[in-house]
Amino acid sequence: MKISLLLKTSLKGFANERKYQTLIANPYREGEICILIPKDNPELRGKSGCWGAVTHVGEYSYTIETWEAEYIVKIEDLLSLELSDDNCKFMRELLGRMRRQGRRVITVNNKYIL
Repeated sequence: MKISLLLKTSLKGFANERKYQTLIANPYREGEICILIPKDNPELRGKSGCWGAVTHVGEYSYTIETWEAEYIVKIEDLLSLELSDDNCKFMRELLGRMRRQGRRVITVNNKYIL
């Protein structure tokens, strides 16, 4: 009796996982420009509205590169800007320039100098 209950519970859990996986398709592609919309990710606190480029597409998560860092986020933490391929390319180039410029920032007496 206990084995059948355990099996039934396991199968239910597996079915729910599969259902969840099929409901949320992986909507973003590598190179796409998205906005961060943090839900329950404390690492993204204060980053709401920041944009970046998707650099890695995983099964349930993405790596997004912003001007200051890279973040691993869930599907629900991103919103696509739905840009054309040419505009995505332009934004990725802009992002690269911003990242290079950000590395040149130095501080002197707690003031930022470019």
